[in-house]
Amino acid sequence: ERVRKAHEAQVKALQAEEEINFLKARLIEANLNDVDNAILVVNSYLGQGVDWNTLKKVVKEEARKGNPIASLIHGLKLDSNQITLLLTFGLDYLDEDEQTRPVQAVDVDLGVNAYNNAQAYYQYKKKVTA
Repeated sequence: ERVRKAHEAQVKALQAEEEINFLKARLIEANLNDVDNAILVVNSYLGQGVDWNTLKKVVKEEARKGNPIASLIHGLKLDSNQITLLLTFGLDYLDEDEQTRPVQAVDVDLGVNAYNNAQAYYQYKKKVTA
């Protein structure tokens, strides 16, 4: 009985993770241009030799000034070459029930474009399902 309950809990956890990854993939797709621009901007600064701490300050300052791309950047993950973006669907993209969905933090790989980041989340979903 305990083994069955543990297995059910594990299946539920995997299903929840699968749903989150599917949502993240859809969010990236809904924001392709913004995600690509965020990747481009961060990679541009890094290519100029700007260190991650300075980049963090630049992003904060640009967000304060109202830069929409900088405002999406929630975090920088030097150890995994990723940035965390705060993404949401545009109101015209959603039905009424989904419009109240909160902003979702999505980790994005700086080594690939937005489309490939979305595909990675879809592939992860397939792995969990298999």
